[in-house]
Amino acid sequence: MPQKNSQRTIMTLEDFNEYVRGKDIILVGNDLNALSVENGNYINEHDVVLRFGKGIPNDKTGKYIGDYTDIWVTGQLRQASVT
Repeated sequence: MPQKNSQRTIMTLEDFNEYVRGKDIILVGNDLNALSVENGNYINEHDVVLRFGKGIPNDKTGKYIGDYTDIWVTGQLRQASVT
């Protein structure tokens, strides 16, 4: 079972596999070029949105990179800088 860690969930590989089983998943990187094409609706249509690094959406970026984040993958040093 996933563990809560100050508003974040830490998943084991087994937890992750169970969470995404049978779902439509999209992986969204944090390349600034993503802000040049309006892919927000396409990204939002997926069951699970997995984002990397500082690629967290805000009010200005939703139409480009979507509005939702189900899973955020980041390093220990970066997690405090993105809220």
